[in-house]
Amino acid sequence: MRECGCQIVCTCRSFTSTEVAARSVRRLSRVMDRGNDLKARAGLRPYTVTIVRARSVGMRSRGDGPTEVIGEWRIVPTPRVGDLTGITESLAPDQLREQGTILLAEISLAYTEDMLLGRGESGAPIPSNEVVFYEVRDLLAPTGARRRFVPQSAPYHDGAPATWSIVLLRAPWDRSREGTLR
Repeated sequence: MRECGCQIVCTCRSFTSTEVAARSVRRLSRVMDRGNDLKARAGLRPYTVTIVRARSVGMRSRGDGPTEVIGEWRIVPTPRVGDLTGITESLAPDQLREQGTILLAEISLAYTEDMLLGRGESGAPIPSNEVVFYEVRDLLAPTGARRRFVPQSAPYHDGAPATWSIVLLRAPWDRSREGTLR
């Protein structure tokens, strides 16, 4: 026990500025999540963002043999998808391909860096026969195409310290509109 200046003997515990800041950010994050959820419900974010994990069946490395989806996690509340003008089309021998990056911002701090990068518990790397990617689906588009992206950067705090941001790189081989892997 010690005296904290309140003229009585008490068991007051002083906090470090780091602990106070972390607690404040967690509280602010919950408020930001509620606001972002309202934006999605009001139709201001007419898309879904999903993290998908797929495994090459019976094979030892990614891309060998048939692949099956083993998990899908929709990011809630819906984060802000940056302007798609960073995506351009280029002519490949077999078809038009989209290339470029987008910024995914205002992601809830309820997700850890490991979760956003597709790692396992305690930061375990992605197994060699699995792949993790993001899928962005525009709910207003008549086709409902699923666009595949992979992380190009580590998640970071940009501007709003109570949310994550991450840069995503456009990846080929989108799933079909029904969700089957091609």
